[in-house]
Amino acid sequence: ATSPFEFATLCEVFGVDRTTEGVPPIDLRVCGPVAGEPLRTTVGASLVPDHGLEGLRDARGSSARCVFRLRHKDGSWRHIEQLAVNRLDDPDVAGVILYLRDVTEERLRDDLTELPNRILFADRLQEAMDTPGGGPFSVALLELDRYELVKSTLGAEVADNMLVQFARRLRRAAREVWTVARIGEVEFAILMTGLDGAEDAQRQVRRLVETLAEPFHLAAQGIYSSATVGLCHSSQAPARADAVLRDAESALQRARGGG
Repeated sequence: ATSPFEFATLCEVFGVDRTTEGVPPIDLRVCGPVAGEPLRTTVGASLVPDHGLEGLRDARGSSARCVFRLRHKDGSWRHIEQLAVNRLDDPDVAGVILYLRDVTEERLRDDLTELPNRILFADRLQEAMDTPGGGPFSVALLELDRYELVKSTLGAEVADNMLVQFARRLRRAAREVWTVARIGEVEFAILMTGLDGAEDAQRQVRRLVETLAEPFHLAAQGIYSSATVGLCHSSQAPARADAVLRDAESALQRARGGG
């Protein structure tokens, strides 16, 4: 079993007589794309009131786990998992131990395809929108057809394999700087940057759809599928990522309605 020390990126002990006021700031060394960069927070002010440590102090020998968000110095939000263990009865500790680790990447990726999820996609979209001189971009939504048919006839595991294969095809076809994400059960989103305009965006979408020309190899048979596409270009985009996604989803609904 994993020990608390293997679980932790940082460990802090609260003594039984310590108040939450005046607790010094700590450094949490985060992993992932900002490895080694310090994330500053005040443990007493930020963690204790919000995450139930006061009640834990009265429950000797107990533990509690939660996930919360903290803002990194680069402006991004980091998701922090906290394990609190009451060791007040242990004379060698005489306190409540906090074990903390950064789980941002775990929470922001789709478990099945390992692609970014909707939250991370929206973050990257907003970043692209806020970058001065970043140039035009487009958001394409691709909804994989025939998933429900495969699921009902061949089973959920085979249908999930279909999604995994489609995700791999999209990643191979996308440019390295683009973001490919799974934002719904059968819905994939691509943030396309470095484009020459709306016509170029449409050409790129056709190229992505062409990844479906080859059959999916599922349950010892080849199964063909298609995709329904919604596209939103930056020239018509509002100032917020969620509004851009709504526009792209509206375009997808119109395409779906048109058969």
